This record gives sequence, structure tokens and C-alpha cells, in this order.
Amino acid sequence: MVSTEVKYERDDYVRAIRFMSRRQNRAFSLLLLLGGLCFTLMYVGRAMNGESEWWLVLLGPCLFVFFYLLFRAFQVRSIAKQLQNSPDAQAVHHWIISDDGLMTNSELGSSQIRWGAVIKFRESKSDFFFFTAPRFAKFIPKRTLPEQQQMELRRLATENLSRSRA
Repeated sequence: MVSTEVKYERDDYVRAIRFMSRRQNRAFSLLLLLGGLCFTLMYVGRAMNGESEWWLVLLGPCLFVFFYLLFRAFQVRSIAKQLQNSPDAQAVHHWIISDDGLMTNSELGSSQIRWGAVIKFRESKSDFFFFTAPRFAKFIPKRTLPEQQQMELRRLATENLSRSRA
């Protein structure tokens, strides 16, 4: 059994949302990159024919970087704004992970998720994720667990997920 207390910070939520939506972020980045590349190639051709100025060639990559950074800034701002309006997101959460599943309690509520509801377990550099849908997960920041409890959490997740799949 693993037990921990988590006071989530804004950076925890930003990191978790980026991890859970990285496929969508990659698609968005790829579209921006392709658009910037097409724009740049079009203006390189026009500049070589003397139909356009060379400074316009640099506009494509600059616009790509600008819109990418703008997207990231709005994403962080949006998360921060949502957290300000969510009392539960600001509460201290008490986690218990055992062979029965995942249990979390806060002063505003509680939840219990059995291992059968967890479709996958992922570990990032900073967090443990328990996915209950393809793009939604409960998560625990690693900073809240000593190394021994992290190893126990990995063992519990691996054993119970393989058991629930059988």
C-alpha cells in the first residue's frame, strides 16, 4: 500500500495536461510547421523570380515561432484561470493506492477507482498517471513520494493491471 498527501500546484496541472494531450499538441505543431514551411518555400520561389522581397522569406519561420509561443502561453493562462475557480483543485488530496485500487480524499470529496477501471499506467519524468480513458488520467507528482514508495507504486500498478487484464 502507498499513501501520500498531494497539494497540487499550477505547474503540476500544466505538466499533466501537456502529457495527456501530447498527441494533439504534436498535430498542432506539425500543422504550424507545415504551414510555415509552405509559406517560406512559396516566398523563396517568388523572391528568386524577383516578384517578392527577401525579408518576406523570413516571415514564415518567425510567424511559426510566434504562434507556437502564443498557443503555449494561452494554454498555461487557461489552466491557471480554471484552477483559480476550482476549490477542489486547490485542496490537499490524500491518496491511498492498494490492491483494491486508487482512493483519494480531500475536504471537498472523495473517489475510489478500482484497478479494472484503469486502462493504462504511465510514468513520466515527474509524475505517475493512471488513465481511465484514452486522454484522461488521475496523476500523482513524484515529488510527493519517497523512492521506496515510488517502487511500491510501480509494483502495485504493474501487478494489478496485469491481473485486471487476465
